[in-house]
Amino acid sequence: MAVTRLQAILACLTCLEPKDAVYPDEKASLLRADNTRPAAAVADDVVNTMLHTSLVGPALHMQLDSIVGAYGWKENIAKSVLEKLSLALQNAHEKLGPAMRDAYHKAWEVAKSIQGFVIEHPVIACTREITCTRFITRFFNCIPVLTLPESVLSSQMELWAFGFNSQSPSAAKTKCHPTSAATLKAEAIKVLWSSWCDAVIANQDTTGSQVIEYRGTGLTTAQKNHIVHSKDIRDTLGKDETRISFFGSAMHDGLRGYAISSEDDSATTNHIGVFATDLELAEGLQEVQSHSIHGDHKILDIQVTSGGEVLLSMTNRSTTEGQIVRVPSVAELRSHLAQHTSPDRIADPPLACFAPTQWATNASSSTILDHDGKVYTSTWDPRYSKCIGRPYEGTPSFEPVPYLSETNITKVASGGYMTAAVSSDGELFLWGQSCPGSQKELELLSGKETLSHNGSEARPDRTGVWVEGEQDEFVKCLTVYIDGEEATVYDIAVGHGHVLVAARVSGQDGGRKCALFAAGNDSRGQLGLNRKGEFAENFGEVVTLKGKWIEQIVAGGWSSFVLTTVR
Repeated sequence: MAVTRLQAILACLTCLEPKDAVYPDEKASLLRADNTRPAAAVADDVVNTMLHTSLVGPALHMQLDSIVGAYGWKENIAKSVLEKLSLALQNAHEKLGPAMRDAYHKAWEVAKSIQGFVIEHPVIACTREITCTRFITRFFNCIPVLTLPESVLSSQMELWAFGFNSQSPSAAKTKCHPTSAATLKAEAIKVLWSSWCDAVIANQDTTGSQVIEYRGTGLTTAQKNHIVHSKDIRDTLGKDETRISFFGSAMHDGLRGYAISSEDDSATTNHIGVFATDLELAEGLQEVQSHSIHGDHKILDIQVTSGGEVLLSMTNRSTTEGQIVRVPSVAELRSHLAQHTSPDRIADPPLACFAPTQWATNASSSTILDHDGKVYTSTWDPRYSKCIGRPYEGTPSFEPVPYLSETNITKVASGGYMTAAVSSDGELFLWGQSCPGSQKELELLSGKETLSHNGSEARPDRTGVWVEGEQDEFVKCLTVYIDGEEATVYDIAVGHGHVLVAARVSGQDGGRKCALFAAGNDSRGQLGLNRKGEFAENFGEVVTLKGKWIEQIVAGGWSSFVLTTVR
């Protein structure tokens, strides 16, 4: 175990070469302090996150960018972060054995190199080939292993599953109460896909080997084996160079396929895998069809609407320009790729003229983020205009959400007829409605509840999620409290009528508290609240997970998945 960890540290260190890029001097005007948060406060949050997080690679980059905010990595922030990390290394030095101490000295030299480089060449714009975020986060990947005591180093991640049991539907017809034990424990875990009938979960064992598990009944044995044993899929895990996105219908057929692409826009890696449904198998189609994508465009992501239409996110390999286009069905996409091996000839006008950084789709709408953290929505069913967070403009194109036009959003999640978003400052936004046929609705969306309590007043018993003050017609801004302190939200998930929210509070003593909140449809126990009734109109804390650190939350259909670590 120690050797494996040391090798991982050294692998990170050897790829750090600050001298490889030389940046021009920045204008002094660009080095102004962030007038929304002090640099020291931002640095504290960054370092605290790095000392406790289990995220690596792109997920780590995204989390750190959300903490730093829209202004990006400036000299004062980067310098403060590196000073605090240097102090953390010094404090950890005496805890290290000979092998780890050697790695410490290498990390120390790298820290000094990066700090000097940042001071000489402050990096603000994120459009350069090599960003300050990547320099710092590559070094950050080493820090948790170097600074945490052995008891924490040996802690595992745990996967908790609440709600519908897709592997035994007959046993899930009645409400399932939260269990007192995790369904999976491993060194690292990530939920890659979730729907009403299946889930794909990746985990890493103590030897560093990647394991992929399929849970559910939506695929044939051959299709399940393809996911579990595919080298192409396994090779994407834990790598910055390639990415994988699974696609399907959350409330219909479940998983339908996946897209593998290279993060480098000019690279040629691009594969699409499509799984045949039972009806298609009866017509003689192969269980798994694989397509290598060539031509000018590369497919990055695929979304399937509730009506069966397919939306493709693509970029041009030469110009790096992106777009979203529509295909009538998965069958049409498969037929097109079989004939042309490229999406270039899809004639439909684009629904968006950029490739989103994040994308979430529910029963009636689709929500995307651009590179500036702006939110755009689209609908194919104008009967549910609340679901797009804005007035319906009479077009299926993605249009901006006015209420969020001045807010930097870092994550969106969508399911059923609701969508949630989190800003770089940890603000929580929610819009939409209950699923048609539901007898109840979240009070936060119905407009029934407005909290007049002054958030600056300390109340030890105040834990929950509320609406405060006047609200927009469509988008609701929610306030979260933990033990009387206003919390920042860092993860969200939305299933078919239910919402999960992970929030945290950082104390002045360096300690942290986090809590998981849930609301909405609880007919299958998917909220994890262990309560009576099939619908929670207000958010409640999931006390089953109290004291655990929430790493990831995922919701799909009537199920919820929560990844935790004990801190």
